[in-house]
Amino acid sequence: MATQTSDLLAAAAPRTVDVVRGVADDQLDLPTPCRDYVVRDLLNHLFEVVVNFQELAVKRPVEWAEKPDHLGDGWRDRFAVETDRLVAAWSPPGRTHPRWRVSRPAWACRNPSSVEWRCWT
Repeated sequence: MATQTSDLLAAAAPRTVDVVRGVADDQLDLPTPCRDYVVRDLLNHLFEVVVNFQELAVKRPVEWAEKPDHLGDGWRDRFAVETDRLVAAWSPPGRTHPRWRVSRPAWACRNPSSVEWRCWT
């Protein structure tokens, strides 16, 4: 079972990209389980996490307060590229976060201003 950050991200990335690619434009304004957020908000948050965690991998500060709209033309392809960059950023030996101790990779949205690892069966 994968326990290194890069292994967990590499396992989750292709499935996440598939899900993101499957979201149609007419679904972006639909509600999500996060009551105050629509699909567009959740995708923008996920995109922001993917981009910012690349910076965190190399110990650079990130700005979480800015909320750019990442869902312009070609956003699905850009998400796939950024996700590959995320996995690569965490791949060098020793790049791990000591507080991330999870048995399975999964992302959940309970509070859209933070990322939480959840294990679902």
